[in-house]
Amino acid sequence: SVNSSDATPPFSGWTNSASLSPAVDAIPMLSGSNAISDVSIIHVAVEQSYDDVVFSADLETGQSEVQEVRISCLYGHITGSFDLSLNGHMGKVIIYVNDSDEDFAAKLQSLPDVGRVNVQRTNLQNQCDIGWRVTFISNSGDVPMLKHSGISNLEGKDVSLDIFETRKGNVG
Repeated sequence: SVNSSDATPPFSGWTNSASLSPAVDAIPMLSGSNAISDVSIIHVAVEQSYDDVVFSADLETGQSEVQEVRISCLYGHITGSFDLSLNGHMGKVIIYVNDSDEDFAAKLQSLPDVGRVNVQRTNLQNQCDIGWRVTFISNSGDVPMLKHSGISNLEGKDVSLDIFETRKGNVG
């Protein structure tokens, strides 16, 4: 046990190891995948607390997956919404054409297994070509593809919606 006032976070020389010392009567559980782990201590009548965290950071391992969502039409502008899910199951979110980057990211992050994402909106050429670049920050490795469930709620002349991978993720 180290008092938080006696510890300084190392800014270099990180390794992939952990040392756990569970309290008496606690049941330690270490679980994780894709080089990311969560530690939970289950103890009756004791709430989880992060008050004693000395240092916390997202460590980059491997390469983040990047997928792009692109809507286009023949001419004019696009209005409306579309549904997105991760790999076509486990819930969906409604994305509106005029959603901000932050709204798009918050909606995606509400889906199971998405993790933290960064979203950058791009108007490719005009109001008829709109794209969103989605970088999966905390979900390491090759992420399942985002999927849409149709374009019936999008309005515009000959609207199309495509999702493609621009950079395959890997765990390093």
